[in-house]
Amino acid sequence: MSENSFPGPMTMVRIDGAKIKRLREQQGLTQLYVATGVEVTTDTISRWENKRYPSIKRENGLKLAETLGVCLEDLLEDISEQEDAPPPKDDPPPGEVTSGRTVSQAGETVRAKRPLKAPWSLSLALLILLALLFFFWFRWYSPSKTVVSAVRIAPEHCLPNRLVPILIEVTSPAKSPTALILKEQLPENAELLSFSPAISGDKTDSSTIRWLGKINGNTTFAYNVKFSGSPGDTISFSGTSSVSDKDAQDLAGTLHLKLSSYHWADENLDNVINDKEILTVYDRYSDIAGLEEEIDLVEEIWLGSGYRWHSDTGRIEILD
Repeated sequence: MSENSFPGPMTMVRIDGAKIKRLREQQGLTQLYVATGVEVTTDTISRWENKRYPSIKRENGLKLAETLGVCLEDLLEDISEQEDAPPPKDDPPPGEVTSGRTVSQAGETVRAKRPLKAPWSLSLALLILLALLFFFWFRWYSPSKTVVSAVRIAPEHCLPNRLVPILIEVTSPAKSPTALILKEQLPENAELLSFSPAISGDKTDSSTIRWLGKINGNTTFAYNVKFSGSPGDTISFSGTSSVSDKDAQDLAGTLHLKLSSYHWADENLDNVINDKEILTVYDRYSDIAGLEEEIDLVEEIWLGSGYRWHSDTGRIEILD
């Protein structure tokens, strides 16, 4: 068993708070990011870094090491035994050099020769070698940040006051779960109908959608919404994704859609759902929660000869 762990029903390890804080700051990570990865509170992370809790559960230590991208041993407190230094002697033995003097066999003190200084060319070579070592260490062993790609996918148009699905596809190349914060700001004329997966925070606030959690590989976030207004109005989206405060970036993909008199699945605006359009709906939206009735409507339009939208009532009439 390691010197930094304690036996018992719950295995504990002694951590070095200064190391943890230094590793976190070197990677530009926040305490919120680390707390999410370890599944503890930010107060707990602060106490660990300030050495208020010098010993933690080994399970939490492993999660902490995984979140920081290091081994558990890199976070443990160094335990070294210090040996007592021998007491100084009053008189050095004959022949011993001390403070620039040499004691001869006869007890006489003579001045020792000073070592020659290294030539300037050797000093320059050492500096170049150190610079090269630092360069290769920084290139190959410095911690790298996780790059997360988040793309918004939305139809080019939709009917006023009728459901339209919005997707946000997130791609992470990380081999281990990555903590992610995803935010989407909705316009004032938007009404949030449903979302998947569950959002964080106040679910009654339809102006901002927030997701906080871990992703592993590719993940799709979705929400269903409807917009008030008239055909011709433009709807603008705004959102960000981040794995730390410094990595916040705007969502790529669709930035605008227009209100029109055509269903969102009718891509070519001909009042008909053709084979290509219904296949797109099934491939892209069939697994989205809360969209079952809307997909059934699209299928009924596809089975018929077309549809007509009544602007006065907002009803869609399916043509036989």
